[in-house]
Amino acid sequence: MRTRAASADLLERCRSEAGWRRRLSQDVGDALAGQDRRVRNLVGVVVDRSRALGAEGVALTGSTARGRRTPTSDVDFLVVGPRPRMEESTMEVDLRALTTDELMSRLRAGDEYVQWALRFGCIVYDTGVFREAAQVLIRTGAWPDAERKRHHAKTLLDLATRIVDSGDRDAAEEASRASLTALAHWILLANRVFPLSRDELSDQILELGSFDLAAALYRSIHSEPDLDELSTMLRLAKHALELTPRRARRVTLPTAA
Repeated sequence: MRTRAASADLLERCRSEAGWRRRLSQDVGDALAGQDRRVRNLVGVVVDRSRALGAEGVALTGSTARGRRTPTSDVDFLVVGPRPRMEESTMEVDLRALTTDELMSRLRAGDEYVQWALRFGCIVYDTGVFREAAQVLIRTGAWPDAERKRHHAKTLLDLATRIVDSGDRDAAEEASRASLTALAHWILLANRVFPLSRDELSDQILELGSFDLAAALYRSIHSEPDLDELSTMLRLAKHALELTPRRARRVTLPTAA
């Protein structure tokens, strides 16, 4: 399982060919170690099909790359090149395909997903494009736009609130989890902490000092909160969005007047 400490120097390994080869070897091992047979087979299929189409790189991303899959987790991939067809897969696959120019453009613009793949993903195939991107990231020091994530969190929060009010518990649970996740990303990025996988966000938020938000995140992922609890979670999220990033890191549910 890949830990935060083990990921700390992954970008730095792009500085030399030998270091990058060591990273690739470690990443392939991390992508397969501890996974069930279906995930291991899926990684192999995505790599083989991507290479056959002329892809320049494939990275396993998300919670699977971190060894923190949950019952709601997809298996996430970033492909630099044409998108391979995976419609027949029995697993939930979220596959994003970018051209080399799109990869570099998004990287320089502070795209969080591309940076995540380079910082914490498992690069399972690379002709050199991911190494070049990692070198650009080190050279520019690009950081994701936290304010954009804040606006995204507000949009998702407004949607989740409407769904909770509608009484559709299953849809409300999914929407609330998405809005809380986006909120956590905003708080972390605004406080110069890079978000890890969804299942690790509650620990990261707790380290910043908010027990209430950490607990809400954890329950949204690992429990089945009812509509009343979801409504309380969303009240907490709305309050956080009213605060500055520094104050939001220690957000608590406001008491009734």
